[in-house]
Amino acid sequence: MRQVWISKTDDGLDREVAAALKWLDWESIVAKDARVSIKPNLTYPTHKPGVTTSPRMLEAVIKLISSRTRNINVVESDGGSYAWPADEAFKGHGIDVMCDRYGARAVNLTNYPRESVETEIAGRRVAIEMSQLLTRETDAFITMPVPKLHMMTRVSLGFK
Repeated sequence: MRQVWISKTDDGLDREVAAALKWLDWESIVAKDARVSIKPNLTYPTHKPGVTTSPRMLEAVIKLISSRTRNINVVESDGGSYAWPADEAFKGHGIDVMCDRYGARAVNLTNYPRESVETEIAGRRVAIEMSQLLTRETDAFITMPVPKLHMMTRVSLGFK
């Protein structure tokens, strides 16, 4: 049976994020001092509600995860068909300040070494290029997409 966590976050975002992650039993997934990469959806260089991950939500997750590990990377690649660098999106969303506050680091994956990784999709072997930070230096990966309607893909859900 599939389950979904739904709650209002207007008055207690930190409390609700903690409750949601506890419901997921996150501490059994994120080991003490684990290397964690968090991938927000930064599809624009500044925050746009309903388009990019909310900086408040991202900060609440970073804050909670930092209680268990200081090895946190917020990761993104250059966006919009390379129309702006990820570093600009980090700054435009206040991620540079968040990272300083919690001892995390913002990493532009476009500038990080990559390697070819093979997997099977629909019965076919497929090779894709992935950042070595994700393949070799990450123990737990948290993706923070923005569920929304999308003019090009029709819908954007939790898997990115």
